[in-house]
Amino acid sequence: MKFKFEKFFFKKKAKTVNKSIEEIRELIKERNSAVVDELKTNVNSFIEKLETYVQDLKKLNIENYSSEEKEKSIILGNKESFLNQLKILIKNLKELNYKQSSTNELVQEIDSLLDEFDKKSSLAFQKLSFFIGDVIAKLSKSISSFSKWLNHFKKINESLLQANRYLENLEQIEKEISKKTNASNSIEKEIRDANNKLAGLNNDIKSIKSSIKEFLKSDTYLKIQKEKKRLDSLNKEYTKLLNSLKELIDTKSLANSFHSLPKEMSIIHELKEDFFNAIEKHSKEILGMLKDPEKERVSSTLERISELKDEEKEIKEFISLNDKEKELRDEETKINANIAEIKEETNKLEKKKEQIAIEKNELLKKHQTILEELSSMKL
Repeated sequence: MKFKFEKFFFKKKAKTVNKSIEEIRELIKERNSAVVDELKTNVNSFIEKLETYVQDLKKLNIENYSSEEKEKSIILGNKESFLNQLKILIKNLKELNYKQSSTNELVQEIDSLLDEFDKKSSLAFQKLSFFIGDVIAKLSKSISSFSKWLNHFKKINESLLQANRYLENLEQIEKEISKKTNASNSIEKEIRDANNKLAGLNNDIKSIKSSIKEFLKSDTYLKIQKEKKRLDSLNKEYTKLLNSLKELIDTKSLANSFHSLPKEMSIIHELKEDFFNAIEKHSKEILGMLKDPEKERVSSTLERISELKDEEKEIKEFISLNDKEKELRDEETKINANIAEIKEETNKLEKKKEQIAIEKNELLKKHQTILEELSSMKL
């Protein structure tokens, strides 16, 4: 993602020079190239000196520094340890990647290598200083001299190093802004797709309402309404007949007659607990327990109830097969539920988009602040 910005300024004494961000980047690139060359030259010179000291230490005659075997052993052991760390330092310095690493990374890595060398060679260095201080002193002076130069290098190039840090921050922020933009675009697409789907569903609702309106004018609808009224009449008669059965069947009298028969008493108990359900389950058994004239009247009532159930079943089958209104309204309910779900998801997406916009705006402000800091620096 390329960012376009207004002109910024580098302050040079009383003279103000207009610079674009692209020009600033190019100027910093040129300055980095020059200081990296300087850094490389000095590091290579330092490596040459270290390699000379490696050879000097290898050639060192321990006999000249001690006649005691114990001391010779100490000097030899620490010399080998120190030489090993010195070789590692040289190897790591030679492997510095001047083309791929930034100035800041190179400086940080060199600092780290020197610190690591100091930590791991400190003990051997101290012991060698005690025995062969003159040789170690020269090496120490060279390392100290390079460290001082490196600190001076960092000091005089602090503005450039800071500018590099600013550019790194800008690049990171630009990546974040790009991510936010892509996320926002993705959400906008989701919202557009959702709105298109909503438009289609709303058209489906209009079509269903139109179909319902047409159906309500049809002969089939009138027939269904007539059958529903008939069904209501049947239900009333059914309820009335069930209530009449409750009056016809004297459970107390039946209990007195069949108190010694477990099966019959179980049915009588069910009649007391749930009369209507017991009638449906045990109508034949109950008839067998009754005496005339109650038996005849109950039988006649049960027959009529059976007829009513058959009629009810027939009416319900007709309504079920022909009630297009119910089918359409069920479909309308499903679509409305889907619409509500999509609207809820769309609201979540809108809120998410708003949050991303806030975060992106904060990044843009931060980007602008760093640019202003960068534009005011002297390189």
